[in-house]
Amino acid sequence: MRCFSQELPPRVVLRGEIDLTTGPQLDLAYQKLAQLPPSDVVLDLAEVTFLGCVALRLVFGLSTRLAPTGHEVAVHAPSAPARRLLELAGFL
Repeated sequence: MRCFSQELPPRVVLRGEIDLTTGPQLDLAYQKLAQLPPSDVVLDLAEVTFLGCVALRLVFGLSTRLAPTGHEVAVHAPSAPARRLLELAGFL
C-alpha cells in the first residue's frame, strides 16, 4: 500500500491482499489523508487480489469525511475481487 498525499488529488494505491494484516497501514493512510484539506481522493485498486472488509473502513471513513464538503472517493480500475466487495457494500 502506498499513500501519495502530496499529489492533487491525493492517491492511495493498494496491491495484493488487503486483509486484517494490512489494517494498521490503512489506518495510517486514513490519518495522513484526514490531516489534509478536503479534496477528492483517488483509490487505485487495479492490482488488488483480495479486498477484505478492513478496506471498507478506509473507504467508508473517507467517504463520510468528504461528503459534507462535496468531495468524494474515486475508485480507479478496481480488480474483480475489489469490485465485488465494493458493489456489495454499495460503494460502486
